[in-house]
Amino acid sequence: MTAYLRRHAIALVALFFALGGTSYAVARLPRNSVGTAQLRKNAVISSKVKDRSLLGRDFKAGQLPAGPVGPTGPQGAPGAPGPTGPQGPTPAYKKTIFVRNTGGDATNGTALRQALLAISAAGPSTTNRYVVRVEPGTYDIGTNPLVLPPYTRIVGAAIGSPGARPTVIKGAVSGDAAVKAASGDEVGSLTVSNSVPTAAGASGLTITNASNVVLDSVRVTVAAVQTTGVSVVGSSAFIVNSEITTTGTVASATAWGIYAAAGVTTPTLLLRSSTVAAGLATNSEAVIQNAGTGTIENSLLSGGTNSVHSLGTATVRVGTSILNGAAVKAGATNLVCAFVYDSNYDVKSC
Repeated sequence: MTAYLRRHAIALVALFFALGGTSYAVARLPRNSVGTAQLRKNAVISSKVKDRSLLGRDFKAGQLPAGPVGPTGPQGAPGAPGPTGPQGPTPAYKKTIFVRNTGGDATNGTALRQALLAISAAGPSTTNRYVVRVEPGTYDIGTNPLVLPPYTRIVGAAIGSPGARPTVIKGAVSGDAAVKAASGDEVGSLTVSNSVPTAAGASGLTITNASNVVLDSVRVTVAAVQTTGVSVVGSSAFIVNSEITTTGTVASATAWGIYAAAGVTTPTLLLRSSTVAAGLATNSEAVIQNAGTGTIENSLLSGGTNSVHSLGTATVRVGTSILNGAAVKAGATNLVCAFVYDSNYDVKSC
């Protein structure tokens, strides 16, 4: 063995250094030679990371919790004005006028008349409409008719139902109507009363050669020798939720609830959900249609002579109503009834 070492001494020394040099190289790695591939999963832990050495960009989006909301920044400069918008619709009513109850009936009536005269002077129209609101109370207009300007809505507080404080327009107008309506008028929530016991003729409300007149929740009462509750002459009228009562003051009296006749044009009458009564007269008729077209729906008509009388060139249609009194037609007129009953709820024919 000793002889072997002597013979191979140089070779063994060379082998020793060669192995020693390789071992040295593995123990000391070159700079920047370790990358992602050389790290094992979960090899880097918190204790191996220097505190406060990582930045926000070192973390995946959504891994760090959001911080508190910062203070509001300063107001920015105003933006440029936008384009002008389209013109809005014209208001249906330009002005509302209130008529107060001052305590005296005649004084109230004068105040109401003056308010309507002022509206007439202002020139109401389809684009310049007015509203008149009348407080509860009695407004005595005396012996002259109250003329409503066109395109005006006159509204009271109530027609006098139990517990209500009504608005009453009271007249003693002989040979004419207490109230005269015009085109585009709306009358609502008030009572029109005209009492002239000895007059040959008197009416509650007339609509003459006018269009699109509405009576909504209106009570009309008339007492005279010859009476008409509402006259519709050459006009279009819509009467709804209303009460019309005419009473003769003598045995030979004539009492008509609604009378529709031709004027400049033929009349168009729509009566809905209303009560019309004519009585205490030799000739008492709830509705008389002398021309044009009449439509009666869901109403109660009472006439000692006739409940509905269609004559001349008129066409009248009655539906879902109660007729106390005859329903008749004269000449070549049309009178059509459907679901019509008498006061005992027996089916009534026309």
